[in-house]
Amino acid sequence: DGQKDDKGGRPSERSGKSFFAEKSSPTRSMFAESDFFHAAAKLLMERMHRMHPISLTYFVWTFARAGVVVPDFMRAVGDHMCNTGRIPMCDRCSLGTMVWNFSKCSVRHDRYFELTAAECVRPNRTRSLAPRNFQNTLIAYSRMRHWHEKYVDAMARGLRRLLDVQNPKFPKCDRKVLFAYTCKDGSEVLADAFRISSLSVILRAFQSLRAGAPGQPPALK
Repeated sequence: DGQKDDKGGRPSERSGKSFFAEKSSPTRSMFAESDFFHAAAKLLMERMHRMHPISLTYFVWTFARAGVVVPDFMRAVGDHMCNTGRIPMCDRCSLGTMVWNFSKCSVRHDRYFELTAAECVRPNRTRSLAPRNFQNTLIAYSRMRHWHEKYVDAMARGLRRLLDVQNPKFPKCDRKVLFAYTCKDGSEVLADAFRISSLSVILRAFQSLRAGAPGQPPALK
């Protein structure tokens, strides 16, 4: 609703937390009752072929954030995305958000994770990823202990590229390095750089994925 707290900022801004943070916990009152989600899941399972994958991603995100887990619905979403070849239609945010949804709900869909990893390792796709996208996918793959060697290698190399090629004296928002977000009105919003908190989350994810094992890329030396 845009309201600010008594310290002049929105609570989420002051705390530095986001909906994707590992320990973020918005109150249940922010979301509809569970009956709504179960009814919506039943309806959507019949109609998801009419929904764009980006819209579908954020519909599923509301389930994950509300803590409403409907395993059959989640598996149906994963099957639909895989069988119809729609994963490449996701933008960089929804690509990471959907696997995050599965990990948050603790619902395995190995085929979906494999196909998402294959999409993430495409050079053009890897170059398009912003720091938050690296973070969200790595959270998901580490939570689910889903190992994909080429994915881990691509994420490690992509992270180092974003960190190394920018001038350390200035904010890491160079649009030649990190694609900006384009708004509906045509304006651009520069993608934000890595923060210490996000780097620590990413490092823990690499550790969970055993990225530091012999023969694996030196992810964040």
